Amino acid sequence: MTVKSNHVTIKGIRDGLVFLLDDQCEFEELLYELRYKLEHSHQNILTGPIVHVDIKLGAREVTEDQKEAILDILKQKGNLLIRSIDSPALQPEVKGPPPIVTMCGMVRSGQVLHHEGNLLFLGDINPGAQ
Repeated sequence: MTVKSNHVTIKGIRDGLVFLLDDQCEFEELLYELRYKLEHSHQNILTGPIVHVDIKLGAREVTEDQKEAILDILKQKGNLLIRSIDSPALQPEVKGPPPIVTMCGMVRSGQVLHHEGNLLFLGDINPGAQ
């Protein structure tokens, strides 16, 4: 199997590398290309000082075993320090308080301002307004 596809893109950022992994290809094909790129190319990056790595999986949802398979490949190179893995499956669902809506203006006497939820009103509320 020759590697001519671009399922793995390695980009340099100010403080490390970002591995962009294709979310449309077969997982085994992705692992093969990742292994190939780390072993046969990019040697100048992989033999120097410690490099921080962020992994972006796109829309691919991975199991813990699949995540470990990716990490095992990257850990074989001693100077790659995995900082983060970005995947929809790993994003915790935020169940916090509802957002606060901010409004500015003036509520005149006799006017009624109605809003469901939290509201921060910046401005004047005249007597007789609601």
